[in-house]
Amino acid sequence: PARCFQLFPYAPARCFLSFAGPAGLTAAYEAKRLGHSVRLFEKAEKPGGNLYYASLAPNKQVYGNWMNWLIAQVAKCGVEIKTNTCVTPDMLKQNTPDAVILATGGEKIVPKIPGMDLPHVCDAWQILDGTEASGKNVAVIGGGLIGMETADFLRDKGASITLVEMLPRSPVGRMAAHGYFLHQRLRDGQCRFCFDTRLEAIENGAIRVISQEKTETLSPVDQVVIAVGMKPRDELKKALVDQVIPHVIVGDARQVRRIIEATEEGARAAWEL
Repeated sequence: PARCFQLFPYAPARCFLSFAGPAGLTAAYEAKRLGHSVRLFEKAEKPGGNLYYASLAPNKQVYGNWMNWLIAQVAKCGVEIKTNTCVTPDMLKQNTPDAVILATGGEKIVPKIPGMDLPHVCDAWQILDGTEASGKNVAVIGGGLIGMETADFLRDKGASITLVEMLPRSPVGRMAAHGYFLHQRLRDGQCRFCFDTRLEAIENGAIRVISQEKTETLSPVDQVVIAVGMKPRDELKKALVDQVIPHVIVGDARQVRRIIEATEEGARAAWEL
C-alpha cells in the first residue's frame, strides 16, 4: 500500500509532513532538530514507505536496518508518527500549517491490459510482503529494478521465471555491484528474458505478447506479477495551491528516483523552512 507522511511544524513554524518514507522521515527529523513543531502522518499501518518493500528483496536487508534506524531517530527526537492517517484537504483547513512538506511517495502503475482481473494476477508488492504466495511458472511484467528484484525473490522461492520488458535491454545496469549480481543470479536461475516485448493480454495458463511485431503466446504461466514501476503521488498538491499553503514536494512524490535523492530533498526542504 502507498504511504502518506505530513510534517506540521508549529513553533517557530507549523509544518505538516505527508507520508513517512525516506524523504518524509528525513524531513521530520531535520525539521524537529531545527526547532520546528512537527506532525508526521503515515497512511499505512507502519512507516517506511516503499523502502520497506525494497528491504524484502534478496540481499537488501541492510535497507530494512537503515529504515528502522531512521524511524528510531525520528521517535528519539520527539516526533510522533501518526499511522493509518492520511492528510486531507479538510485537515489542512482545520490546522492551517505554516508549511507542508509533501513526501507522499509514488504509487503503483496499473496497466490496462485484458485479463488483469484474473485470480492469478498480482503485483510485486503483494509477492514481496507475502500477501500472495509464489507460483511455479511465473511471468514478471516489467524489467526495471522492481521487476528484477521481484524476479530474484521468486527465483529464491524456486519459481521458474519469464521476465517481460518493453525496452530492448534491461534498465538495470551492470556497472554497480547490485545490478551485476542481480543479473548473474537471474541468469544462473535460468530466468527467461523477453526484451523488446510488450504484454498484450493475460489468459488462463498463458500470456500473449508482441515481440518484433509478431504475436506470441507464452506458456505455461500459473502466476502473473505486475511490476511495471511507479508514478508520483501528489494528490494533495491542488488543495495546497487552493488554500495558498507554502509547500515543497520531495522524493518520489516529485519524481520517482533513488533513495539518495529522496533523503537529500527531504533534508533540504526542512532546512529551508
